[in-house]
Order: sequence, then C-alpha cells, then structure tokens
Amino acid sequence: GNSLVANESGTFISAHAAHAGLIMSWAGSFTVYELSRFNAELPMGEQGLILLPNLARLGLGVTEGGVITQPEPIIAIVAFHLVSAAVLAAGAMWHLLRAPTDQSTATGGAKRFNFYGDDPANLGVILGHHLIFLGLGAIAFVELAKRVGIYDLALHSMRIIQPHSVLATIWSYQTSFLTISSLEDVISGHVVIAFMLTIGGVWHCLVQTFAFARKLLVISAESILSYSIGAVALMGFVASIWCASNTTVYPEDFYSPALNMKFSFS
Repeated sequence: GNSLVANESGTFISAHAAHAGLIMSWAGSFTVYELSRFNAELPMGEQGLILLPNLARLGLGVTEGGVITQPEPIIAIVAFHLVSAAVLAAGAMWHLLRAPTDQSTATGGAKRFNFYGDDPANLGVILGHHLIFLGLGAIAFVELAKRVGIYDLALHSMRIIQPHSVLATIWSYQTSFLTISSLEDVISGHVVIAFMLTIGGVWHCLVQTFAFARKLLVISAESILSYSIGAVALMGFVASIWCASNTTVYPEDFYSPALNMKFSFS
C-alpha cells in the first residue's frame, strides 16, 4: 500500500499516475466492450451495462426517445480515455525510472511536490488541491448542462438546464436529496458543491491545521487514506440507493425501473 512509498514522494507520484492510468484504461476499454455488445432494440437497463447508461444520461450519442444512434461522441470519449491512459502510464514510468525517488532532492520547481506523511502543512496542501479539482469537475458538469444540456426523462430528450438564480432554494434537500425531482435543483446543487469544494480547497492550501484538530485527528498519510476510503464507502452506499430509486438523475430509459423499497418489522 501507500506505506511502501510513504517516504518516497517521487515514487508516490509514480504510483498515483499509474493508478490513474489504469482507471482511464478500464473506462475506455470497457466502454468499447459495452458498445460492441449493445443492442438498440432492447432496453438499456436489461443489458447489464455500466458505462453506457452514464454517458447516455449526459446526452452523448443519444437522440429523441433515449436511443443511442450516434456513437461518434462515445468513441471520442473512448479515444480520450485511452490516450490519457497512455500518457499517464508514460508519466508513471518516467517518475519511476528517471525522476528522483524523493522529490526533496529534485531541482527547480519540482521540489514543491515533495511531502512528508506526518507533516500537517503538506497534507493540507494535498487535500486542498484534491478539493479544488473536484470543484472544477462540478463546475464542468454545470457548464455542460447550461451549454449543451443533459437528458430529461420527462421529455425523453436532451434539454438545456439553468441553475436557480437563488441557490437557497435547494436548502430543503439537506435531508431529502434522494427524492430530488428537478434537474434545475440538481444543477443548482452542483453549483453550491463547486463553491464549497473550491473555497475549502483554497482554505486547506493556505491555512494550517488547527491545534485542536491535530489533537482530535491522527495526522498521517495512512490516516488520510483511511478517512478517504471511509468517505468513498459512504458515497458508494448513498449512490447505490440513489441509483436504484431516483429516476430524475438515473432515467428509466437507461437504467432498470426504479426499485420500490419497502421496510417492515415483524
């Protein structure tokens, strides 16, 4: 795990680049596999697909009625992922074989990327950059919805989505976001999330961890990894319920019919 490269910041970067390349490679190659076995005459939700439904709900390759008849945008996405995987793999090999194992021995601006697992300042900068990039991803999704549009189940076609001018309208979804039924509310929520992530990222880059937080939390690379895995587990659980029950975000045209959850005690 990360403990093997905890004190080798250069090797740590190489491992992360290789990991990102594997993810990109899987996404591109598996999309090709799904596209090769896709049958437009059958409901998409009955074909055991993972990636095509997600691309379709973003409007890629979809025409009226939610049918994929124009695969060119999907093929472009595949090409982007496969080329990115190759670039990341090359970067990983370069960092592994040619770059310094420890960035503290590097020359020039590369020294800025050195870090120590038990240094709160270093970990804060790393966390901050992760949050900023997540914020940029949320902004990109908002811009896609505003300029290109996303799939609307109510119309069975693409439409442009504009976020609310008053973002406070999404306040009521704090405890009931799983039942959201308006794409405008979905996009407005991403605007709020993008703002929070970006501001939080800048904060963590500039402000060191408070003393009480250092006493309350374990500050180390392994602890950050454990917190992250816990957060991913929570998001996976929430997403599984959301995917199974919300047809606004996960249209029935691309996924199976909504799961009717019933709870009872006997």
